[in-house]
Amino acid sequence: MSSWLDTILLQSSEAESPESFFLWAGIAAISAIAKKNVWLNRFNYILHPNLYIMLIADSGRRKGIPIVMAKELVSQVNNTKVISGQNSIQGMLAELSESYSLPDGQVMKDAHGFLVTDEFEAFMVSDDSTTIILTSLYNTFEHKREWKKRLRDKKFVLKDPCLTLLGGSHAQGFRDSIPKNAKRKGYIARNLMILAEEDRKPPNPLTEKPKYSLDYTGLCDHLREVSKLKGEFRFTEDAKRRFNGWYKQIRETNIKDETGTTGRIHDSALKVAMNISMSERLSLELTDEDMLKAIELCNSCMVSTKRIFLGHGRSSLSEQISVVLGDLVNGERMTRQQILTGHLGDIESTELDRVIETLTQGGLIHVTSGKDITYQLTNNAANLIKRGEM
Repeated sequence: MSSWLDTILLQSSEAESPESFFLWAGIAAISAIAKKNVWLNRFNYILHPNLYIMLIADSGRRKGIPIVMAKELVSQVNNTKVISGQNSIQGMLAELSESYSLPDGQVMKDAHGFLVTDEFEAFMVSDDSTTIILTSLYNTFEHKREWKKRLRDKKFVLKDPCLTLLGGSHAQGFRDSIPKNAKRKGYIARNLMILAEEDRKPPNPLTEKPKYSLDYTGLCDHLREVSKLKGEFRFTEDAKRRFNGWYKQIRETNIKDETGTTGRIHDSALKVAMNISMSERLSLELTDEDMLKAIELCNSCMVSTKRIFLGHGRSSLSEQISVVLGDLVNGERMTRQQILTGHLGDIESTELDRVIETLTQGGLIHVTSGKDITYQLTNNAANLIKRGEM
């Protein structure tokens, strides 16, 4: 059975915007609708599914279309405040501090909002306090009752704030809009970066009606059900094992990361998994499939962050092949997740797919399919490596 996110990808398949942008825009919409109604108990704190998501691409890559889609979906459900257009941090805080009415006539006093813009650098008028405030508001558990801030002689009080952000920009523009201290103070680490470099669809002049188009009425039906959810998420045993193994591998790998993203990626993956779960079902259950998908998506975001902020370009396919062969050289069977996590921030899932396809066509590895895809060198490849011929 197709999930809600699968439906979005099908209905947007003839639009030229990258598929990954529609996927993440859908995740952002679910995040904004769910707000603080659902959570995951991390025992030292409560984790809600709110996210900051940035779609990064050159001009002309149609990033505005999926962003408008998410804005329209959330606006139609109308259970949270949508803030868009050019703004200032003071203007945003003023909007969030005001009460607003829900469709059933109930007055919402909480500062729940969806910040959405296809040009992030124009969204917030230049102000060094912007990223500091957005960083503070991201952690919902720190402001259970209210958040207070005085800016330019005006005091803002937000009741029980919860923000989801979906923005679009190009790499240079986003870098330029972020103050130099944003790395150290954790703003970048709280953003999931989706960089569209090779995610291109065939050109579509749209001179004829497409076979598929976005059905906002049908898509909103599911989101309205999501808006009614309340309660705590629970792991299945398989999902718990998946997360525990991945978490331990990250901690043991000791990855150097100036942005701090690695230190927060586990919570980001749990947030993404909650939103994926709500696209699939309404049972507040985190399954192994939810965790696996979330881990792969967040790994790709780590790669994007590294390329945007740390100046690491895309490695050549031959370099990536060497890396994967180096992992497999001892003859042990390795899972896809082990390889991606072992090179967190360097190889994303689509790149690994190209490497595996090349090695498979060359008869150099065995691939075992299943829930956990595994790779192992063939005897021929092992012998070539031993003789120094590879």
